[in-house]
Parts: sequence; structure tokens; C-alpha cells
Amino acid sequence: MADIADLAEVSVATIYNLVGPRDRILASVLNGYVTRLAANLTDRPPTTGVLATAVSVYMAAVDEALSDPLPLRAVLRELGPLNLQQTKGAGVDDVIVPMLCAQGAAEDQAREAARLINYAFRGTLVSWAHGLISDARFRADTELAASRIAQATLSTADDDA
Repeated sequence: MADIADLAEVSVATIYNLVGPRDRILASVLNGYVTRLAANLTDRPPTTGVLATAVSVYMAAVDEALSDPLPLRAVLRELGPLNLQQTKGAGVDDVIVPMLCAQGAAEDQAREAARLINYAFRGTLVSWAHGLISDARFRADTELAASRIAQATLSTADDDA
């Protein structure tokens, strides 16, 4: 809060009065990330098939994280990996399930795939936020995990299509 107040050239009390507690700021950064991701997904060319859709959603999540990394990295470093589970968890699973269902995946398959891919994504996201992996590695690891998990959980949906 002191850093924000210094940058805004106001007192810490002013930040609390205008914005509220620290948790509200952290949540708003994550919510903004998810909102921008959802908008980014509507602007992307449509994909065909559940596997391509799953990978596309998570690559859009990486693109959004890399487009303005400072606020997201700061929040993720503050939250830590355990508290990320209590937040929106990057919110990607809320976006992907309807998209997978629209491509022919059964809802239970889509939820399972989203849960597993999101779990892997959170790991790479937190590793990236803490500087443990590069931007390129963040992108490559996310694509690999999304692709392999989607194949394992959703391949019958694509096979049926």
C-alpha cells in the first residue's frame, strides 16, 4: 500500500479511503486479468475442436499475462501459490468450460479438463511470476501442459466429432 501511495503521491490513508483494503486491490488486478482474457478470447480467430480450443484458451491466458506483466507478477508474488487457489485461480476455468462444451465436449469432461489444465497453468503462472522461468518457457510449458492434458481428458470428444 505504501508503494501505491508513493507512486500516486498521496498518503496511505488516502489509498485505504479511496480503494479499500489490500485484498481488494489484489482481487481487482486478478479480476481485470480475467476480464481482459475473456475479451481477448472473443477477438481471437475461432478454433475447431476441443483440443485446439483448450490450447488456444491457455495460450490467450499467457498472451494476456505477458502483455502487462508487472501488476500480475506483483499480485501473484504477494498472494503466493496457496492463496491463489482461494482467488479466481486466474479465472481461466470459468472461461474455458463453455467454450469446450460448444465444441462438443461433455460438461463433466470439460470441467475435468479445465480443472487439470488450470492446475498446471497455475504452477507455470506462479513460477513465471517469481522469475523462476522465462517468458518463452512460460509459453512453451503452458502449451505443452494444455495440449497433453486436453488430449488425455478430451480426446474422445474430438474422436466423436
